[in-house]
Amino acid sequence: MWQELGLDPDVTRTHTVWRGTRRLIELDFGKIRSGGSMSLERHRFVPEAQGALRVVIDFPFDEGSHSSSEARTRVQELRDEFTEPPATLA
Repeated sequence: MWQELGLDPDVTRTHTVWRGTRRLIELDFGKIRSGGSMSLERHRFVPEAQGALRVVIDFPFDEGSHSSSEARTRVQELRDEFTEPPATLA
């Protein structure tokens, strides 16, 4: 996956220039919807470094009859847990 993005395998952080400013990007790849040991938990939703942007990439496949609406619901649940939502793109 990371190679497709031009990154080293298993990288968890990278930098990019956005609007003329160098930005720290934290990367996470896993299941977003609720349920199971790999679902997106609160600690994976929040950037670790101050000022970083967290990008969570959902598995492009799922078991059973699950849909992308479950992932959207989980992201909204996590956003609602914060008075000010973290800088996270899922």
